[in-house]
Amino acid sequence: YEAIQDYNQAIAIDPDYADALFNRAYAYEQVGRIDDALVDISYVKNMFPDSAYVYFYEGILLANKKSFDAGIEAFEKALQLDGSNPETKVNLATLKFYNGEISDAKSRLEEVLRNDPEDANALNTLSQIALEQNRLAEALKLINKALQIVPNEPYFVNNRGQIYLAMDSLGLAGDDINRSILINPKNAWAYRNKGIYYAKKGQFEDAVRLYNE
Repeated sequence: YEAIQDYNQAIAIDPDYADALFNRAYAYEQVGRIDDALVDISYVKNMFPDSAYVYFYEGILLANKKSFDAGIEAFEKALQLDGSNPETKVNLATLKFYNGEISDAKSRLEEVLRNDPEDANALNTLSQIALEQNRLAEALKLINKALQIVPNEPYFVNNRGQIYLAMDSLGLAGDDINRSILINPKNAWAYRNKGIYYAKKGQFEDAVRLYNE
């Protein structure tokens, strides 16, 4: 919040100060003001229409809003400007997965992994696709490989817990979900999965409490 106040003063002095606008957008994102962040990014985008990174960050913000179609468009524009960025490719594939374009998402992620077999984010999203398609052994193998690369990534740990839930391995699921919450107490997906864990154990009041949280 203090950073936003400083950026406000800088922009009041120089309304075309692109770095201040971009950094204020990031600060807005951190405090949950995604719409304000997008306004700032739109100004920066007008100043630098050929900047792949500006479109990339716009895609991140739109993904946070679950505006998947618009996010896909932003990532596709970023790829047009810089087709070599694997992070853009993975984010685009992830949004396509969320948008139900599973075949396209899978082929894009496999392409990323052909170039870099240890891209943990690509492995993670591929594991989610395998889970969606009930290929549980494959999903577990993929997420375990991602966790070998980044052992304490809370979203990966939680996603493995989700796979264990689908396999009815409740003890392993509970361990992973609790570990994920300890690493990042603000991951709503982990509380959702812990609710599923309690529901599978028949502890429905605990499940409802976790869903509400």
